[in-house]
Amino acid sequence: MIMAYCMIAATAIRCGAQLATFNTTDFATLVPHGLDLAVIA
Repeated sequence: MIMAYCMIAATAIRCGAQLATFNTTDFATLVPHGLDLAVIA
């Protein structure tokens, strides 16, 4: 995982925000750690 992705995810987790991205594959590994991925329709 790229360090920038970790920092983006950490910020979203810390702020209690949803993360909207089309790159769900890389961010999905952080969902068990509290990351809330937004559903993009």
